[in-house]
Amino acid sequence: MIEKSPDLVKAMAKRLVRARERLNSKKRQPRKNAPQVEAVYSTAEKEGHQIPESLKLMPGKATTLRGELGRVLEYYNKVSQGALFVGSADLLGSTSVNVGAKGFPEGYFNAVTNPLSRTLSLGGICEDAMSGILSGLASLAATSA
Repeated sequence: MIEKSPDLVKAMAKRLVRARERLNSKKRQPRKNAPQVEAVYSTAEKEGHQIPESLKLMPGKATTLRGELGRVLEYYNKVSQGALFVGSADLLGSTSVNVGAKGFPEGYFNAVTNPLSRTLSLGGICEDAMSGILSGLASLAATSA
């Protein structure tokens, strides 16, 4: 359809260029204390195979893999000033990924009303849909960097 509609493609391209010009005219700058995703990687590399004290398991204490995943996400989210988002359909608490957003504002992320939240509400109750959405966002971010 697109190949058969060059005028449509030109119109869409013009709108995209105008949108970029409007955005660039605002001369936006990263906010102070913005998340630092690089800190996740540098911390993991620096610590190597050493487990941080806060993540060490306590002898005799019961735990679950999902509980430990939540604690690790929380650790790296704090280190990176909130570079990680979490989301898990209607099972947010039972999968323990909600722990990854601990220490950040409660509720779901909203760029206007709750921008510091690290919990996403997307994809309904379908983790496959969430994976698709987040994979798309990640690939967009990777190609625009």
